[in-house]
Amino acid sequence: MMRKKPELLSPAGDMEKLKMAVAYGADAVYLAGTSFGMRSFAGNFSPEELPLAVAYAHDHGVRVHVTVNTMPRSGEVDALPAHLERLNDAGVDALILADLGAFTLAPGAEAFFSIAGDGNIEIASGVTLEEGATYRLTLDVTAGKDNPVLSLVKK
Repeated sequence: MMRKKPELLSPAGDMEKLKMAVAYGADAVYLAGTSFGMRSFAGNFSPEELPLAVAYAHDHGVRVHVTVNTMPRSGEVDALPAHLERLNDAGVDALILADLGAFTLAPGAEAFFSIAGDGNIEIASGVTLEEGATYRLTLDVTAGKDNPVLSLVKK
């Protein structure tokens, strides 16, 4: 049986850190936009910078995971689908979510993203049980029990 190589996933709080992660061999980076990310002091990427960061990473064979790991408040929920669509348009490879319900707010997102949970996944965005039941969640622990990867697909 062929063993999978572990993925080196490095934080990239701004463009300088992204370039350093790429230069030092990261397979993937995780970063945040200016909204919906818990690392508010990391610099983060504006809506204009994020597509440039994704392009830079992809040009160097590096995948990009974006954190959407805050629990959206009711006033923020309306802005979340557009944010997720911008991430999709930028070519983001994966989302790191805290709220699994956030994923269901982006129409068609199941076709574009894989999901890595940050250990506190909840459904808290006002998604009904019926809506949640239309998705199948699978857990991949091949990277080890401390690094499970959740995949969410429409049934």
